[in-house]
Amino acid sequence: MLLEATLDLIIAIYTIISAMVFGTISLRHKTLRLWLPCIILFPFGSVFIYLHNFFETLRIMGDILYLLAIVCLIFAIFVDYYQIYFKSRRERNFMQKNGKIIFFIGPVTLIVIPVQIVMIILSIVSLGMLIHIYLIQRTPTRAIMVLTLICGFISLSCTTLYEFGVWGMWELSYGMNFVFLTFFLATAIVALLEQRIVNSEKKYRDAYDRAELYKDLFAHDINNILQSIRSASDLLSMMEASDKKARSLEIMKIIDEQITRGARLVSNIQKISKLEESGNFIENIEIRKILDDAISSVKTIFPDKNLDIKIEVSEEKMFAKANRFLSEVFENLLVNAIMYNDSTRIEILVKISRTPPNWIRMEFQDNGIGIRDDRKESIFFRGQEKSSISGGMGIGLSLVRTIIDGYKGKIWVEDRVKGDYSQGSNIIILIPEGGVRNS
Repeated sequence: MLLEATLDLIIAIYTIISAMVFGTISLRHKTLRLWLPCIILFPFGSVFIYLHNFFETLRIMGDILYLLAIVCLIFAIFVDYYQIYFKSRRERNFMQKNGKIIFFIGPVTLIVIPVQIVMIILSIVSLGMLIHIYLIQRTPTRAIMVLTLICGFISLSCTTLYEFGVWGMWELSYGMNFVFLTFFLATAIVALLEQRIVNSEKKYRDAYDRAELYKDLFAHDINNILQSIRSASDLLSMMEASDKKARSLEIMKIIDEQITRGARLVSNIQKISKLEESGNFIENIEIRKILDDAISSVKTIFPDKNLDIKIEVSEEKMFAKANRFLSEVFENLLVNAIMYNDSTRIEILVKISRTPPNWIRMEFQDNGIGIRDDRKESIFFRGQEKSSISGGMGIGLSLVRTIIDGYKGKIWVEDRVKGDYSQGSNIIILIPEGGVRNS
């Protein structure tokens, strides 16, 4: 009696510790989350099993809680298997139709067959499902899950055989309980380590991909810029002496524009890198002030361009949930509208308004060369079209998209004149509205 009570107490304490560790980790790990109800019930069951040494009637409550924990564990595996292998509507409908039959047969089976036998059968089925999942995913967490369920199955079988009077099952049952709880604890620890490894691998993979992307973009765009400068230089060298003086200013202007494009390319790459390193601090930003500063900056960059930039606002002061990088959004959109515009008079109209439920809507309309329909969706994803976009444009729009994504906003492009892309573009941005308003 004393030995049994001591063992029950040790198992109860071990179960509580395992449950606390498993529960804490499972909240951050999607694979373990389905097992959470099971691990919550186990400690209560073990406590009641210990207390039955002093109050015999509590044994029934302990057995019920253990039974519910096993049911939750089996149910979690069924749900996991269903989510992984029954994706299509046809298979889901098949499962739903047969599920009704299972729910009908289930209670009848419990009347005819002892509960322990039913649990063993269900454990075997769920073990087969878990092994099937492991054979596809082959992760350490899944492997430990399989070992945990095997130990649980052996423990349940030993308890059942002990109740049927088989000799030696009492000691084996307690031993397997310890092994089962150890594997339960190991599952949580392995899942945590696996998650950290996956996150670390993803982090370095993303960093490598970004470095490769920037390298390709930089090489491609700089090559275009240098090619333009070389073409201008070759043109100058082939001119007659009488023409050189007349056209030298025009060619120097071309070279100067290409140098400006190269400087902006380098600047944008640096800003993207800085944005990714600095995190995503969000505050209430007054839009009009940032926009006015961006327009002034752009006019300084293109002093020789005939610019007509107008602003239409529904209210003079409007605030958005953004940060200091919003100026980069405005500046890059304005620069692109100017650089990709063949008109002698470059017209840009910026419209700012509120849009339900809680958005600030900004439209940048220009009379430039426009964007073809087949590029409207991919224009902001520079890695997909680096061979088809002129130098600098893709990097600038990639920076814009990165910043807008950080605000949980939206960005897309339409034709300024519906159905005719050659009449110019209309780039539309939605940013969450800030909390400060004009009184």
